[in-house]
Amino acid sequence: MFEYDALAKYFDLYFNHTNDIPFWKEMAQRLGSPILELSCGTGRLVFPVAETGVCITGIDISIPMLKIAEKKLKKYPIATQKRVKLIKENTISFTMNNKFRAIFCAESFWAVTDEEQTSMLNSIKKHLLPRGYLVMSVSNFHVRPEDMKSHYLKTCKQYPSLGFTLVRQCFINSKGGSNIEQIIHFLDRVYENGAIKRIVTERTERQRTKEELVNLLKSNGFQVRDVYGEYDMTKWSDNSKWTIVVAQLSSGNLKEQLKAIFGNWFAKAK
Repeated sequence: MFEYDALAKYFDLYFNHTNDIPFWKEMAQRLGSPILELSCGTGRLVFPVAETGVCITGIDISIPMLKIAEKKLKKYPIATQKRVKLIKENTISFTMNNKFRAIFCAESFWAVTDEEQTSMLNSIKKHLLPRGYLVMSVSNFHVRPEDMKSHYLKTCKQYPSLGFTLVRQCFINSKGGSNIEQIIHFLDRVYENGAIKRIVTERTERQRTKEELVNLLKSNGFQVRDVYGEYDMTKWSDNSKWTIVVAQLSSGNLKEQLKAIFGNWFAKAK
């Protein structure tokens, strides 16, 4: 079973931070409609962006996650609902009829391998309007000289109305000097009678330094406009928690983008 299919029902209970939402709303209003969010999950960012008056499409590969998002969307005013589309698509390689002014990739690029990244960036470029933007956030990764085998408690939250305490734990393994991390994720529901129901998932994360991410985008036809280190738009530094890149399709891609929109006009004009 796909990891987030298994976790969908409890995703909003442990992944519910809001400190980044003002940033994405600001980006949406600055860049304008329409916007595409990759790996939108249960709509954590989609709905606040739509409330600003911007039209946004969210895609995700997990049907259970999208079903929860669709259920949540029905609670919003009709005007907001009309600005949202939720579509099942693989963010590594997606094909849609629409093109977008901006594409958001919030804290999900870690799931993309070296073999997949070119396909994903090509899909992004094909779906951006000329001179469109890609806004991407990842953790600020520092290469570790030593092997890492750590166990840490991420969250322990009580939900009396649901009758359980949710305990989330992760084991991380990585080799010194490597940017690949193997993660075993435990999500326990501990009930008042002592019963424990556990979901265990495993995944591989590919971490990237700021230099890696910037160079990757440049080599794939983007011009990096800004690099922030925090969601309050503080400029990036070595001690930043995040690497948040705002990149724009370079002028070298303009002809290619216009050709995709207007068919073979350019070929006939030669």
